[in-house]
Amino acid sequence: MHPQLLRIRRDLRTACGEAGIPAGDRARLILAATLLAEPAIEADRKILIETSTADRRPAVTFRLPEPVGQARRHTLPLLPDAGDDATVTWHFATGRIPQPAPAGDEAATREEMLALVARADARR
Repeated sequence: MHPQLLRIRRDLRTACGEAGIPAGDRARLILAATLLAEPAIEADRKILIETSTADRRPAVTFRLPEPVGQARRHTLPLLPDAGDDATVTWHFATGRIPQPAPAGDEAATREEMLALVARADARR
């Protein structure tokens, strides 16, 4: 995996852990961010990540080198705010108690996949 993508995933997991975002939502964010970041990384373009909290509501913003149209946003596993520009923002429900992600990409990915399977099973 490209070092920049590993850094992005690590930074997002840290932000999610600090904001108390559950593993299932974290998994959907990581996958959406990966899908958006890969083309920019392959083209050696820079991606900026910002995290914020307003009214105990965490948000993650990606600033990409190219606009992301609404049609593409609808294909992501976690829907961001509407728009057609190069800024993609996700807002989450009120933050919870911090839940740090496991260290290392493999362990964190495993936890996220298990959370997604549990979510899918609960919906059946």
